[in-house]
Amino acid sequence: MRPLTILSIAYPFSSVSPDSVGGAEQILCAVDAAIVRAGHRSIVVARDDSRVAGRLVPIRGGDDVIDVGAVVRAHAAVIEATARVIESEPVDVVHMHGIDFDRYMPKPGPPVLVTLHLPPRWYAREALAQARPGTHLCCVSRSQHTALPAWVLDADIIENGVNAAAFDAQSQKADYCLVLARICQEKGIREALEAADEAGVPLVIAGEVSAWPTHREYFAELVARHLKPPHRWIGPVGFERKRELLAAARALLVPSLAPETSSLVAMEAFASGTPVIAFAAGALPEIVEEGTTGYVVADVHAMAAAIAKASDISPEACRRAAVTRFSADRMAASYLGAYERLAGAPAASAHVHAPPPLVVDEIRGAPALAATAPEWSALWRTSASASPFQRAEWLLAYADAFCGPPSGAEPWAIAVRRAGALVGLAPLCTRPRPDGTATTLLGDGVSDYLDVLVHPAGAAEITRTILEALRARCGPRDSVFLDQLREASPLLGCANADAGGDETLPRGACPTVRLVSGVDPLPRAMREKVRYYRRRAERVGPVEVCESTPDTSEEWLDVLFELHGARWSARGETGVLASSDVQVFQRAAVTAMSAAGLARLYGLRIGERRVAAMLVLRDEWAAYHYIAGFDPQVEAISPGTILIAHAIDRARDEGLAEFDFLRGAEPYKYRFGARDRWTRARALRPREDHELQLA
Repeated sequence: MRPLTILSIAYPFSSVSPDSVGGAEQILCAVDAAIVRAGHRSIVVARDDSRVAGRLVPIRGGDDVIDVGAVVRAHAAVIEATARVIESEPVDVVHMHGIDFDRYMPKPGPPVLVTLHLPPRWYAREALAQARPGTHLCCVSRSQHTALPAWVLDADIIENGVNAAAFDAQSQKADYCLVLARICQEKGIREALEAADEAGVPLVIAGEVSAWPTHREYFAELVARHLKPPHRWIGPVGFERKRELLAAARALLVPSLAPETSSLVAMEAFASGTPVIAFAAGALPEIVEEGTTGYVVADVHAMAAAIAKASDISPEACRRAAVTRFSADRMAASYLGAYERLAGAPAASAHVHAPPPLVVDEIRGAPALAATAPEWSALWRTSASASPFQRAEWLLAYADAFCGPPSGAEPWAIAVRRAGALVGLAPLCTRPRPDGTATTLLGDGVSDYLDVLVHPAGAAEITRTILEALRARCGPRDSVFLDQLREASPLLGCANADAGGDETLPRGACPTVRLVSGVDPLPRAMREKVRYYRRRAERVGPVEVCESTPDTSEEWLDVLFELHGARWSARGETGVLASSDVQVFQRAAVTAMSAAGLARLYGLRIGERRVAAMLVLRDEWAAYHYIAGFDPQVEAISPGTILIAHAIDRARDEGLAEFDFLRGAEPYKYRFGARDRWTRARALRPREDHELQLA
């Protein structure tokens, strides 16, 4: 095959070199060298202090503190550098490695391969729901692939590897244990110190404290105070020092609190003849062979016990595993093969048979919509834009409560099928107006994150088909306003504003807390406030946080209605739950959603008194704070703060990626560490001649 030009784009906040500590940077460095050895051209966009085998296109790095401004500047620099290379060079494949890759994704053009080095739920939802054509995802382990959301259509697996020949397998070990990792909460540095203390063994910690403020706080508050002799932190180390430390260590400790997708340092330890003692997090049980190359343990005490028997592990067995199971040559060959396939993909696609045509149907009325519920739910599970507000249970309850007489609102849907299977659904509501009709997405007004549901295979074509059908049905005086669309909405990705007179409009902020396994999701000041309010509540009486079950959801919903009304009544207002129609809707929707595992009510008791209740919806990606109420007589102890903190912690512990406060920029949301996400709307304005000119 002809020589290829591969453009690799690094995470902009880490240097790439043979001395890199981060796994993504080490893999990029190894693959960059393999590209050059194979006779291809390698171009790398990375920090200006990087060292690569190919050609470096530098961006400025090394900020003392990585704040919002630094992030914006770095992303802009990557976008500019990438565009410059693609315009001036015959790039065959772009290979991206950063967790924030979606923020500097190239415009449509060369195929893009994205290696997901981190747990899927650490990426933004819109990153995994990529609308850019020719974008391909790659996982680094089987466990990571299994953890992908159902709406990620496909991803390859290329397992990581290391160059075992670069390490010395040493049979005579010193008496220290070693941690080689970034100094941050999810890496379990404090847990490693506790295990070494219990085992009575010195611990050497080698790793960088990065410029992220949360990493510096963790080191200062939870690591430095435990660093007493014989333990020591030696900072970041280069390759030669790392090789010496690994060869002499009694054991490498990997007490990760996060679902690791791989572990290069474990593979390097094996190459050094050193056993690994790891928590059972993510891919680590795939990598460590119990009793052969190390031990997989459940907690600090088990890690301490395993340290005592580390000498039972054969250095030769560890070295053999590195050579046979974790070869860098195998990894490099797999990436080179992927580049060749992607570079040749356009020619190959000519031989692919066209899929069966799409067939459009209209579903009229609530009973007909209800009949589609099973296949509606199946499509919801595979749709990247799905939220709980698009479930059949939620929207059918809405249709029963708010459509029909006397409003004249008609619930209906555009259904798109391929070979008989439902692949697209747009639940809609049309209301009469004096001079025409107004059509919105079904659920508008009481729902957040509405959208169409589309199967990821052919999503753009399915979305265009829905828009064509909707535009064809509308007269020149009819309005179509599709509101509460997230950034990853297919309705926003399928742009035809000019062709149909459409507009896309900004709507509002949705503050969201990102959740990371093993990391406290709350800012330190808010965590202290939660503890303070809880102590104050405990002076009044025993404090209990309750979680509803399908059997108790109605009971707690009644409490929510009562407390929400009391809170607003104290202000001289009624509140959104006062309406009988809203209560009928909520009772039907929440009961059905709770039975499906998609709704939960949290309640707070102080003694025998119920003082707060909160409704949280959820899917496999996020928890959504919908509405809450609390007793205004106990406002001074902030029961809402206690309840929200509990719900955020539960979402983190259940492996969700986000806690979403939904629309509204109320100040209290940001005190929990929320950052804004934005919604938009799309207004369809058909031309009077009904021309269908879609992008």
